[in-house]
Amino acid sequence: FSHGGHLFACQNQTFIQVYKFYTAELPVQYLFKSHMGHIRSIAWLDDDTGFVSSAGDSTINVWKLNPAENEVNPIWHYKLKNVDFTCVATFKPEGEKNSLVYATGQDKTIRELSSGKKGVGFEEYRFEQNVTLSQIALLRDRKAMFTGVNETNKPGSIQVIKYLFDKIDEV
Repeated sequence: FSHGGHLFACQNQTFIQVYKFYTAELPVQYLFKSHMGHIRSIAWLDDDTGFVSSAGDSTINVWKLNPAENEVNPIWHYKLKNVDFTCVATFKPEGEKNSLVYATGQDKTIRELSSGKKGVGFEEYRFEQNVTLSQIALLRDRKAMFTGVNETNKPGSIQVIKYLFDKIDEV
């Protein structure tokens, strides 16, 4: 469900359908296709203008419900060969135009992704973990994150991790 509860996104094989929850309508423009593998995770942007998805095709996409004239969905696409992204979460820092995307994957890392400077490429920060993570959730103030552990010797484990990606301003 979107944060406002008025929209519901669901995966259907390799595409995403967004329904207007109160009327059960499925507007034709709310059908999102780009992934080649099954959708693993969907996270709404804080302002409900779109969402982020990850799939079994090693990709993460950011979608807009109503893209601007110069935008094409997905508005950005991130692919990392041989990494199965298991979960995504978003956070929009105050005063910033774009949201940050956090992703867990089978490669035992947490990634923070953002649009690169001037909208070109990506900025990526990685934090290596010693376990495979299946889920991620952020506190609203982003001071900590919760991750689900996906390893046979630690079933049902949850980690609480202090925010990891404090950046040093470049001079």
